[in-house]
Amino acid sequence: MLKVQLNSLIYGNVKLMNFIRGAKIMGIIVSIFYGFVGLVILFFIVQYAINSGIDNSKEVKAFRSELKEIKKQLNDLGGK
Repeated sequence: MLKVQLNSLIYGNVKLMNFIRGAKIMGIIVSIFYGFVGLVILFFIVQYAINSGIDNSKEVKAFRSELKEIKKQLNDLGGK
């Protein structure tokens, strides 16, 4: 009887240790997964910011050239 209880205690401890080890491994896997998802989201945020910045710089250049054109036309009208 004592031997059976001792064996169940030993095997129970092994099951507990395997459960703890599995939980640690699962925690590492989940951390890696969420880290990867975070990097993907960060990549899309940076990509959106860069694209909108490029679009804005194109709009600013077009606006400047438009203003130069208007200024040139005003100078032509004022000079005559």
